[in-house]
Amino acid sequence: MRIERVVAGTFNEASERSRRLYGPNTLLISSSRVGNSHELLVCTNDMADEETPIVDAEAREAFAATLQEEMLARPKPVFTAAAPVASATVDADDGQAIVGLIRKELQALEMRLASSSGSIHGLKQKMALLEQGVSAAYASQLIAAGLDSVSMGSRL
Repeated sequence: MRIERVVAGTFNEASERSRRLYGPNTLLISSSRVGNSHELLVCTNDMADEETPIVDAEAREAFAATLQEEMLARPKPVFTAAAPVASATVDADDGQAIVGLIRKELQALEMRLASSSGSIHGLKQKMALLEQGVSAAYASQLIAAGLDSVSMGSRL
């Protein structure tokens, strides 16, 4: 690689001259205005500077043979599974057991709602108040006072 200087009246002329002299693969390093002219510093890849490597056939074959011996002498890696994979089985009894548990949970929730102080209507009012950011204690007081939604809104 070499760095060359190209000078011309304008940038376009200097750029065209660098392409003509050194080819389209020239790398522009710097561009500056010097007086009335434009100067480019370009990097060129001069193929004459690069030496072709000398390949010795005997050395290449000796290296290949040594490499092959080393690769054959290395122990082969043994891959083992970390843990046996369990087979996925679907059991109808498991599904029925889950459905039974869900039904029991729903029955327990229904019983709690039925035995709670206040009706379902009061529960809906309390949930609406909680969604509006009213504290649970204050929402319970408003519902216990028996206020309608307009009266509750005026107190908030």
